[in-house]
Amino acid sequence: KVLTSSENKVSFNEGCLSYPGLFVDIIRPEVVDVEYYDEKGNRILETLTGLEARVFQHEYDHLMGVCLVDNVSKLKFDIAVKKAIKKGYLNVATYKHRSTRKAT
Repeated sequence: KVLTSSENKVSFNEGCLSYPGLFVDIIRPEVVDVEYYDEKGNRILETLTGLEARVFQHEYDHLMGVCLVDNVSKLKFDIAVKKAIKKGYLNVATYKHRSTRKAT
């Protein structure tokens, strides 16, 4: 889990296998202190930065029931879908904003 996070936040164009071909700008803390357990059950405390921190936060969101689209407004999601269709990344124009949470 994420224990603490830096005040410095960074935007990055993220994708997700739950939404193939879709990429949206997500703002996340640049540095996070995390706790997890390895395959032997050993508790690990670690400070992650950059892409490593971003990936951890993205995957942790999934564990907490938060999807990529839950981190953006419906407008940003719709714009990203239109761009992806225009670039040929999506072959359907019927993507819906499947968020069940209010964007932060």
